[in-house]
Amino acid sequence: MLDCYYLCDEVNCTALELERTYYDKMERESIEYFYAALKKVLEQFKVDKYDGDPAKHREKIDARCHSGCKAKILAFLKNIGLIYEDGIIYKASLKKMDEMQISRVAYTHFDYEQLQYAYLAYCKWYEEYCRSSD
Repeated sequence: MLDCYYLCDEVNCTALELERTYYDKMERESIEYFYAALKKVLEQFKVDKYDGDPAKHREKIDARCHSGCKAKILAFLKNIGLIYEDGIIYKASLKKMDEMQISRVAYTHFDYEQLQYAYLAYCKWYEEYCRSSD
């Protein structure tokens, strides 16, 4: 049996491992995939505001962003300090959004040029944190 992350036989294991590698690479490298997930995560904060920064209850964000790319984008944004915990809520730091060149207009209109800086930071983070855990 080949050493891999799947429960499979020798014939199917290689194909599944190649498929997994392809989708991991596609997820990391697909700028459109990143922007769509970024939009889904950040749109959670568009309505509520507490003490300056946009905010939302942690459990609502965690429930909506618990798997797939949204979970990775949420983890990335938390890691860089753009999203931070304040009691039972998450807040989105407007200052950090400016530093990362992320604006509501940019992520709602998929302004690739403006969001390129954030995307490159995500790719670097992905390589460092996500690939090392595989």
